[in-house]
Amino acid sequence: TNPLDNAWAKLEQSLVTAAEFDGMFREESKAMGHEVPGGEVLALLSGSLRPRVVKALSVCKTKGKVGCITNNAPVGKGASMTNDEAKARDVAKVFDMFDHVIESSKLGIRKPDPRIYALMCETLDVDPASCVYLDDLGHNLKPARDMGMTTIKV
Repeated sequence: TNPLDNAWAKLEQSLVTAAEFDGMFREESKAMGHEVPGGEVLALLSGSLRPRVVKALSVCKTKGKVGCITNNAPVGKGASMTNDEAKARDVAKVFDMFDHVIESSKLGIRKPDPRIYALMCETLDVDPASCVYLDDLGHNLKPARDMGMTTIKV
């Protein structure tokens, strides 16, 4: 499927509900050879916070501005996408550590759309060339690199 227009992309931009995502994802996965209900996948999204990463965030905050761009979905409690109250509170505390957070589900655009990176730089009043951008997906790093950011795949 087209990663810019598939069920995930639509959910992360709040273009479909979780119920609509369930059916769309089911059809997309079926077309790829193994039918998987989207609702079952959504239930797996809320992982645990990593204390070392939270500590690293604290250190980065002492060095400059820190922003978070997240492709998330309007499911669960808050930006965490979990139904667990304690996890949601813990994630909210971490999000509060950032100078600014951009959530794709609220903005309606998602990584790797270059506009989302530009918006973060504009909001934080920083030059992309002075930014370090981390992501776990290579295709999300490319637009940041093209803008002049130093990128790190994590």
